[in-house]
Amino acid sequence: MVSSLPLDRFLNMIRPLPDDEILKLSNSLRYRSILLVAFFLNKEKVSGNASIYFPDRDIPFTRIHEPKNWSLKMSPPGNTSLVVEIPCQQNDGTWEMLDEQLVFLVKSKLVQSGLIEEREIIGFATKRMPYAYPVLERDFEEKIRTINRFLNRFENLRFSGRNGRYVYGHVHDMMDMGREIIKKYCEANTFSGHPPAKGFVQV
Repeated sequence: MVSSLPLDRFLNMIRPLPDDEILKLSNSLRYRSILLVAFFLNKEKVSGNASIYFPDRDIPFTRIHEPKNWSLKMSPPGNTSLVVEIPCQQNDGTWEMLDEQLVFLVKSKLVQSGLIEEREIIGFATKRMPYAYPVLERDFEEKIRTINRFLNRFENLRFSGRNGRYVYGHVHDMMDMGREIIKKYCEANTFSGHPPAKGFVQV
């Protein structure tokens, strides 16, 4: 079994439940959420950058990315898009904003910055992403080591991704994790139908 679920969600789902110490540690782990606001534009290109960062307290978003600059196949010819990232906490004031409020807020800042003009916008979409990033607080390493000592008893269980391993990483890191898991399973002949040596997890 391979899980990319947030550790707190996973540990509260398995049966039998872990002991109280493990649950308390996993439930104390915090995660950062993100709101995405995408604008679809009647414009060839906004900039030559895949990402632009905004380290300004007066701007509600921290980064925008233009998918077309990753691949021309990400937008139709003659068009492009911008995806705006707004860090927040699940259920805080920003998270609870109506989509119309979010779009108006972000659009006004983008127009004010000179990156786009309102007449260029031909559509938009919003997406809420809880568990976008782990919050790496002081002493989190010891919490993860204790949780992993409990989980390592299950030889047929692997974890992947930011949430599954509670690490900060990029897309290429996640792909490496996947390759590593597949390689280990193949080397152990796990796919041959042989049962694991000991232990299993019921979810």
